[in-house]
Amino acid sequence: MEFFYVTDASWTTVTPTTTTTTAGPPVSRVAQLMDELINSSFYSNENVPMKDLNIPSPARISFELSSIIDLNEKKGKLISVGKFTLEWLDELLVWEPAKKFNITYFYTPQDDVWKPSLALVNAYTGIQKMGASFVNIHVTYNGTVSWTPKEVLQSNCKVDLTYYPNDEQVCMLQFRLWAMENSNINFTVASKGFHTSSEYKDNSRWTLMYSSYSQEILSDRNVFTMSVRLKRNAGFHLYYLMFPMISLASLNVFAFVLPPESEEKGRMSILIFCGFLLQNVIQNKEMPKHSTGLSLLAIYNLILLFNSFAICFLSLMVLRIAHFSPRISPSRFLSSFARRISNMRTVMICYLSHDQSPSPKTSWKQVASAIEFVLFWLFSVYYIIITIYFQARIAGNSW
Repeated sequence: MEFFYVTDASWTTVTPTTTTTTAGPPVSRVAQLMDELINSSFYSNENVPMKDLNIPSPARISFELSSIIDLNEKKGKLISVGKFTLEWLDELLVWEPAKKFNITYFYTPQDDVWKPSLALVNAYTGIQKMGASFVNIHVTYNGTVSWTPKEVLQSNCKVDLTYYPNDEQVCMLQFRLWAMENSNINFTVASKGFHTSSEYKDNSRWTLMYSSYSQEILSDRNVFTMSVRLKRNAGFHLYYLMFPMISLASLNVFAFVLPPESEEKGRMSILIFCGFLLQNVIQNKEMPKHSTGLSLLAIYNLILLFNSFAICFLSLMVLRIAHFSPRISPSRFLSSFARRISNMRTVMICYLSHDQSPSPKTSWKQVASAIEFVLFWLFSVYYIIITIYFQARIAGNSW
């Protein structure tokens, strides 16, 4: 074990058996003082260091968030780095510097003295105890003890992907003083509180919008909660997910532009439908199975998938109509419909009377072409409306 002590003149790091001295007190005296205080029969690192258990000992706590390493929305896991600062009064670690070679403070491993059992309550892999064995504790002659452990925290974070990929997530870090009631230690938040470090750097995927903290008492124990609001950097997801979907949807309606008798119409519709299926699989891999809200982007993708199926089905039906036998004439209604659409396409509207017989020149290809014309514009307008609606809803989350 190494002991650390500092004087106004210099500092050194030595072992207890070393007799080398500096401008301050001899190292052996520091080791002797620590032995008298910590290894005495009156001191235990398992009991609250108080002389009167009826009077709660004052203590302070603060937390500094250094960085957000990652937020895995699929697993619901937030990985962050933060540093705690805890100060409390240890009534059994008190001495008079004048009688102890002017030693005013020393450092000792955290497991040698009593310390609060601070734990991360909403840890991802179970309750996570703070502090590592190599962390040292600062002890001052008046009994003030300072403990500053720095931790990599893995906490649960319930995600809401309603507005994915333009979403914002609120994650919480909940800390609790375990196995210790307020009647023993009265913890208060220091003036710095729970805050973000001045050297904090944004994650490549997430931008920290703001942070806040709250304190509450549950079962006579203090619970400290720090909330962070993170906004996703959506640039990659826009190119990776949304643009391909919009491109496929735009290309899908052009299946009705091909000649009605063309067999490539069916192949094109089936290929685009398979493209939507693949896009749906890719999106499902990116998104968690459990979320507090259903993603609007997922709903939009499903609508496009069903529309692609409908276009594929209708394209095959139009192809079948175009190849009807010419020996079977179209009905009067279909002939009238085909001629009206033909007149609209040539910007020459012709009104037919109900008793006018259909033209004998109307063929099944003309009927199929008229049906395609109507379907093209219906699906085009429909795609534009639902695309504007869903994109406005998703983008509206940041307005």
